[in-house]
Amino acid sequence: MRVELSLVSGQPVTVVLPRADATTTTVATTEAPAKDPPNPILPVGKEILWGAGTFLVLFLIMRLYAFPKVRQGMDARAASISGDLLAATAATAGAQEQSVRYEAALAAARAEGAKEIDAARQRLDAYRGEQFGVANAAIAGRRAEVTAEIDQARATAMAGMEGAVLDVAHSASELILGRSVDREAQRDIASQVLRGAEVLS
Repeated sequence: MRVELSLVSGQPVTVVLPRADATTTTVATTEAPAKDPPNPILPVGKEILWGAGTFLVLFLIMRLYAFPKVRQGMDARAASISGDLLAATAATAGAQEQSVRYEAALAAARAEGAKEIDAARQRLDAYRGEQFGVANAAIAGRRAEVTAEIDQARATAMAGMEGAVLDVAHSASELILGRSVDREAQRDIASQVLRGAEVLS
């Protein structure tokens, strides 16, 4: 039996199949024992050996070469993380120390400022008291001067008034009595009257 096939490239291929006798085929079919089909999941012995050998080789390669590299990388990473943690701890401690020093300096500055303010307040109070003393002394001196001037003016006025009052009293006494009156006696009386008026004022 001849069968012609055409490939993808277009060239014809001739395949010759031998003819089989129907009787022989029937006899062979009837005489051959029945076989179970192979299990596609269950591996055969060679496949098990090859798989075990490949696994053993890969395990040795991983154990001898890959695992030490991974272990070294992990150790280096752990050392780096530990160093970073130590650096962060040191930085935190340094920052806390800086904060403590800053707080101490700030407290010292505040205390020094309070001392300066107290000293300035005391100097101001002393200056104010001194100025008040000077002002009070000046006011007292001026008051004494004004009082002396007033007393002098009053004495001058009283002296002038005494002459005028004496003249009026002398004239009135002569008019009332109809005779001459001693002027010196009236001067004493006028002086007593003016001094009494001065006291009452």
